[in-house]
Amino acid sequence: MVRPFGPPSRNGSSFNYLWRLSAGVLALATLLFGTTDAFSAPEEVGGVPAFKVIAPNGAENTLVGSLHVAADGLRQPSPSVLAGAARLVVEGRPRAESPKAGDLLIPGADEIFRTTGAYPKAAWAEPLTAPQLAAFDAAVSCLPILNRLPAGWYLAQRRPDIAALVVSLPCGTDVSQPGRDKLLMTAAEKAGISIDVLETPDQEERQRFKIPDSVQTHSIEKMLSLDLRKEFGQLVRDFNTGDFADIKRLSDKCFGNAEEAALFDRIMVEERNMMWRSPLEQYLQEGRAVVVVGAGHLAGKRGLLEILKRDGFKVQPVSLHAAG
Repeated sequence: MVRPFGPPSRNGSSFNYLWRLSAGVLALATLLFGTTDAFSAPEEVGGVPAFKVIAPNGAENTLVGSLHVAADGLRQPSPSVLAGAARLVVEGRPRAESPKAGDLLIPGADEIFRTTGAYPKAAWAEPLTAPQLAAFDAAVSCLPILNRLPAGWYLAQRRPDIAALVVSLPCGTDVSQPGRDKLLMTAAEKAGISIDVLETPDQEERQRFKIPDSVQTHSIEKMLSLDLRKEFGQLVRDFNTGDFADIKRLSDKCFGNAEEAALFDRIMVEERNMMWRSPLEQYLQEGRAVVVVGAGHLAGKRGLLEILKRDGFKVQPVSLHAAG
């Protein structure tokens, strides 16, 4: 279990958690990684919408959409969903070595901070207005753990990923609390169930780095204008009822325009889905796999559900038992 991170340090261990989380959280949309159409699983009162996937050879599996961070009111699957499972399949796992603190910042940022007491802004943060910078500072200050670092530290990052994480979380969110992926991974480890991945950290990073900084900056600007408590409340209701169409609507609100939303979808959803296709289908053919991926990877014409159907797999909406 990765310990919560603290102030910048050279050992980098504190950054592994933050870095991996930021990789999966580019604004609210990245929490979902998503492009989705209407495809609602039938809701069992108190259940967790998911899918039963039957391979062409008859092997049965479970596919679960995930929100990568914890959220109040979000029903999580009971560890019992892993009973009889041969493996748990997740998108990926963190690097064994996290980046050093200095590697995350623009050149000279630490020296400027030591000299002036303030971090310089990276080029991607320059478009942020004074009111937006004040809103960003407020967003950092009300997030447990994340507020151990000054707001300027996030704006001095070489890339906007971590700043996008900050503005995507409602005030009071504790990022040390496990999301659905981590909860199931912990349950699998306790049960001695193998955990397999669909991509390496390098593969995920290559895709993420294709996203232009301007797209992320526009997303940050948009997120700063939203009522995140309201948006997250609706997001949780959508997850609990399997309303993937509305999840898509919420996702689209996080971008500067439709073109940038489509670009994000192509890079972080469609291209990764195709890269996952071969290993995913191999696991499903072997059977008794529980697969958990970002909810936005599932539906849509280029989503995993349609890919699997075209390849001869049967996909059936189901409702899983929720944790007590």
